[in-house]
Amino acid sequence: MDSPSPTPIEDRSSPNEPAQPAEAWEIHSETSLERFSVEDAVQCLDTFQDVFGALHPLPQLEKIRLSLPSLLRSAKRSLWSQPTTPGHCGLLEMLKIILGIALVAQTGGRTKLSDTLYRSVEPTLVSAVFQHSISHDFRALLLLVAMYHFSNEDLVLGSRAIMYAARTAVEEGLYRIEKLSVIVPDEKERQAIIRQLWSLFVLDRQFNFAAGLPHHLNDGDVDLPPPASPPPMLCRAILLMG
Repeated sequence: MDSPSPTPIEDRSSPNEPAQPAEAWEIHSETSLERFSVEDAVQCLDTFQDVFGALHPLPQLEKIRLSLPSLLRSAKRSLWSQPTTPGHCGLLEMLKIILGIALVAQTGGRTKLSDTLYRSVEPTLVSAVFQHSISHDFRALLLLVAMYHFSNEDLVLGSRAIMYAARTAVEEGLYRIEKLSVIVPDEKERQAIIRQLWSLFVLDRQFNFAAGLPHHLNDGDVDLPPPASPPPMLCRAILLMG
C-alpha cells in the first residue's frame, strides 16, 4: 500500500514582500554598489563624519548629502571614473573615497568594495600628476585619499598623497594670506579653504610622523590666520603642532 503523500507546506510569504536588506558583510564582499542603498550610503557618511570629519570638516560633505541619491545612481550606472579636466574632480569621486574610508572603519580593515571604490578613482588621481595647479576640490580629494590609505595602515601612500596636496598648495602660494585673498576674494569660500589648508598642515605632521618620514610643510611656509570658528579638536591640533 502506498504511503500517503505529505501535506504540502504552504508558502505564507507575500509575493510583494520587499527583499530584506543585505547583511553588512555581504555588501562589503561586493565589487559594485549595485546592492548599496541610500541608507547604506548615509550611514557611511555618518561614519566618516565621526571618524575624520569632527577634526577635519569637509566643506563638500553637505553638498554630497544633498545630492546623494543622484550620485549613487551615477555610481551604479558606471562605477569607474573617467578623467575629466586633469587636476579637477567632482562630488562623485569624493563620495566614492568617503564610502571606502567608512567601509574600512566599519569592518576594521580593507574590503573588496573599499578597494574597488578606490581603484575606480585612480584614473582621476593619476591624470593630475604633472599639472601646474589643481582645484580646491581636487586637493580635498587628495586629503580623502590620504585618509583612506592611513585607515588601511598604508602610511607611505598616505604620506605621498599629503605631500602632493601640500606641495601644490605651497607652489600656488595658498599658504600666504595676501595671495590667497587675491585668488579667493569671497570671504566664506576663503575661510573654507583656510580650514582645508590647516587640516592639511596637521595631517602632514600626523601622517608623516606615523610613517617615520619628514613632514613637507615647514612653519616658515605658513602665513595664514587661524580658521574662523574651527572645530575645537582642530584648533587644539594646530596649537600643538604649530
